[in-house]
Amino acid sequence: MSAAPLVSVIIPTFNYGHFIAEAIESVRSQSYRNLEIIVIDDGSTDSTKEVVSSFAEVRYLHQANLGIAPARNAGLLASRGEFLVFLDADDRLLPDALTLGVAVLKANPDVAFVSGQWELISKTGTSLPSPPINCIQSDHYRAFLHSNYIGTVGQVMFRRSILEAVDGFDSSVPGCDDFELYLRLARSHSIQCHDKVVLQHRRHGSNTSGKRDMMLRSALRIYQAQAPHVQGKPELETLQQERVELCQKGLDKELKKQKQVRIKSNWLVNAMIQIRDRVRAELIFRRYTSKRRKAVK
Repeated sequence: MSAAPLVSVIIPTFNYGHFIAEAIESVRSQSYRNLEIIVIDDGSTDSTKEVVSSFAEVRYLHQANLGIAPARNAGLLASRGEFLVFLDADDRLLPDALTLGVAVLKANPDVAFVSGQWELISKTGTSLPSPPINCIQSDHYRAFLHSNYIGTVGQVMFRRSILEAVDGFDSSVPGCDDFELYLRLARSHSIQCHDKVVLQHRRHGSNTSGKRDMMLRSALRIYQAQAPHVQGKPELETLQQERVELCQKGLDKELKKQKQVRIKSNWLVNAMIQIRDRVRAELIFRRYTSKRRKAVK
């Protein structure tokens, strides 16, 4: 392994032209210098291409709108780095993020990925109350089965050889493809975590995590798929079944809520249509009676 292995920072984006310059600048400001930046534009229709083109060192690749997992996999195929970071276009890396990740992966050649900590920022970049430090030291598969302790994928640095061996991200679980990958890797590989904050995660109205029904469907499918891997391990079997039931209840509740919203919306629409029709009928009646009166005179 070289003294300074190449790190590929892959930034998938879809219509985040208003944020992506900050994401790119956060990579350019890294204390670790042997890196490449690749933007995978997943069919954006905004100013993304123009913004990215102002950074001469950034490789820009455009594809049809296929979703975040295919965009991340396209970045994996296009990149050359021994280590990989997948940075969301609305997030920002802190200056020592790559230095910290490389140090762990170099010191532990069997580790599939290392994760750091995160803090939250607002749409405008101001600080928000952030989650406490949560650094798992052992039994990472069980920890992921209990809950996804990684807030967003940009906190993670992957080892390329292992990520390629498992064919990257699974596009069949939209919104949770990173979580599915963590579980898949943790079942058969060593995982590391450190307690340093490496990323600022931006909270705004269009975060993918806000699409609750999609996220719950994907999470349910992921937990259901763990059944063969926990069979014969009573504690993990119980944990897996609890998560399946929890996701199913959450999904049922969300779908019921959406149905109620649709019913209310349909009621309002029908009420407005009835009012419109009554007004039209009244206007027609008035015109008719007015003409009759004039005819009589």
